[in-house]
Amino acid sequence: MQEVAIVTDSATDITGDLAEELGVLIAPLHAIIGDEDYRHRVDISPEEFYTRLPTLPALPTSAGVNVADCLACYHQALERGMKSIICIVPTETLSISLSSARVARELRLDEIPETDITVVNSHTAVTPQALMVIAAARAAREGEGEEQILSLVEGLIPRVDVFFALQTIEYLDKGGSACGHRAGSGIRTGSKTHRTDQGRSHDAGGQG
Repeated sequence: MQEVAIVTDSATDITGDLAEELGVLIAPLHAIIGDEDYRHRVDISPEEFYTRLPTLPALPTSAGVNVADCLACYHQALERGMKSIICIVPTETLSISLSSARVARELRLDEIPETDITVVNSHTAVTPQALMVIAAARAAREGEGEEQILSLVEGLIPRVDVFFALQTIEYLDKGGSACGHRAGSGIRTGSKTHRTDQGRSHDAGGQG
């Protein structure tokens, strides 16, 4: 019988169908387009976002998971009858989700001190984080306890890394996050590969 709930944020890009299958609760990231706040995979899909992006008059911004989002997931987990919660979120160097998850935990403990919530810094994001969440959720589904699941996740942290290739760094330039590259430096288009290592971003070279 499952007694441990797995919570994460939508930085994992886990689909709704897979989350439902695994019983994972996902707190959404936010995309700010003009004056509108869209919750990732709730109010707007990735496909819709990238379709709209080239036509937007101003560059959209993003916001990490907020405290209310995390609290909602914690409440939902406890309503399902879970005895403990493991929340796996990105490294704090990439997102505020870790801070929000911790604040939400403290608020929940103030309300009900016996609540058992562990917030795990994945030291990564996106697919490697998703792999940790999926492994944890499957273990929880099989009835593994909190200590066993935490040991599983902690064992995965040093074993994962992420590489990503960009077709263009136009939007990184516009947002001031082009990893030290200046706009117009000859790498505005084409493939550019970067990697993260325990939450740090590195330029791994690529076609200029």
